[in-house]
Amino acid sequence: MLVSLLLLQLCISSYAQIERTREFVNFDKGGAFVHCFFQDEKGVIWMGTSNGLSMFDGQKVCRHKVLDGSDVLKGTFIYCTLKQDDVHFYLGTEKGLYLLDLKSDTCQLLSSPTMSIRAIEQMNDSVILLGTLNGLIKYDTGRNTFQPVDKIPQLPTNPIVRLDKSRFLIANYQGLYLYDESADTYEYLSVPSEESSLILSLEVDSANRWVWIGRENGLWKYDISSGKFTRITPFPHTPVKNMHISADGLLWLGTDNGLYIYDESLNRYEHAVHSSQNTKSLVNNIIWHIFEDRDGNIWLGTGSGISLYYNSHMVE
Repeated sequence: MLVSLLLLQLCISSYAQIERTREFVNFDKGGAFVHCFFQDEKGVIWMGTSNGLSMFDGQKVCRHKVLDGSDVLKGTFIYCTLKQDDVHFYLGTEKGLYLLDLKSDTCQLLSSPTMSIRAIEQMNDSVILLGTLNGLIKYDTGRNTFQPVDKIPQLPTNPIVRLDKSRFLIANYQGLYLYDESADTYEYLSVPSEESSLILSLEVDSANRWVWIGRENGLWKYDISSGKFTRITPFPHTPVKNMHISADGLLWLGTDNGLYIYDESLNRYEHAVHSSQNTKSLVNNIIWHIFEDRDGNIWLGTGSGISLYYNSHMVE
C-alpha cells in the first residue's frame, strides 16, 4: 500500500511540473528595474525602467534622449504605458503622467509631478483610468483634467484591466472592484482571504471568460460568468507580479522566484530561474513585466535588466 502511494505521489509531481530548459538572451541594465514595454509602428521595442526610458536598437539596450539631447525622464521610474495612436504613448511614472511623441521626439508632462502612477487603462475615447498611490483617477484627454474617484477607497491602486466594452476590474490595497462604466457603479468583490489578500496582477482570458489573479500567495482564477474564485493548487505559493497569455495559449507568470509557464489545459507548469553557471538562464529571478512582440518573442523585465526569449530557444 505504501509503495502504491509513493508511486502515485511521483506521478502527480511529474504531471504538475515539467522539466525543460528555455534559453534567454540577456541585457543587463546595471541594476535598473525594467517595469514595462511597448512596441512602436516601426517595430522598435521601448521599455520603462527605474532610470527613465530605454529602447532596443537591434543589438543593445540604450537610454533614450529626446531631440534636444536632454534626458527629461532620467532617474524617473516608469511603471506603465498606453498607446494613444501610432506616434503617441502615455507614460505612467512616479512623477506624473507624460505624453511621448515619437514623431517630434518630445516628452510632455501632463499632470502634477506629485502624482505617482502605477496602472493605466483606456476607459473610452476621451477618458483614461489611472491607478495611483492615492487611488483611482479619471483623466479626460480632451480637457486635460484629472478627477479622483471617491466611490472606492483612495488607496494605492494597481492593476486595472478591461473585461468587456463597459466593465473593468480594479484592484487596490483593500481588494477587488468591478467597475461598470455604463452605470457608473463600483461593486466590491469578496476574494477568498487566506494569509494574504493583496492582488499584484490581473490577466483576462477572453476566450474562456475568466481572469487570472496573481496574489502574494500564488495564482487564482475568477470566473466572469459565475463570479467564482478558484485557487490553482499545483502552482507554488509565490508572489505573482505580472502575467501574460502568449499566442500559443500558455500563461506566463513573472514572480519573485523566477518565471513560471502554466499550461491550464494539462494543469502543469514549467519553471525557469537564474543560474550563475548558465549565461542563457534568466538575468534575474524577480520578474516585473512580460511582453510579447509582434514576432512572438517574449521580453521579460526583471529587477536587473532584460531577458529575451525567442520561440526557438527551447531544449527538451
